[in-house]
Amino acid sequence: MTDGHKKALELIAENKRTRSPFLDLGNLGLTEVPEEVGKCTWLVNLNLGTKSWHGTSFFNLNIEKEIEDVRNRIEKININFDRLKKLRRLSLCGNSLKILLKLSLELRWNYWI
Repeated sequence: MTDGHKKALELIAENKRTRSPFLDLGNLGLTEVPEEVGKCTWLVNLNLGTKSWHGTSFFNLNIEKEIEDVRNRIEKININFDRLKKLRRLSLCGNSLKILLKLSLELRWNYWI
């Protein structure tokens, strides 16, 4: 288990405690999304990328970090999105188009590149 994965589990545990509608797992060097995220059914906003949505615009997160070294390179998502009925915004900025295509096919999302 990488340091980023450990940090993600800590952030998820904290989110479960507070039930915050926003969870920031961006820039942790993740290659997969922990399945525990799927249990956070109250989430409205989920960041898995280098940027996140806040109000009406995107902004950079964790700007003090060297983004290239720690950005997520997600290849596997172990989330049952059917359980995340309140989720409205999912940021995957900086991840490969391959994962975006896979998600859009699984969730039947419309997207433009």
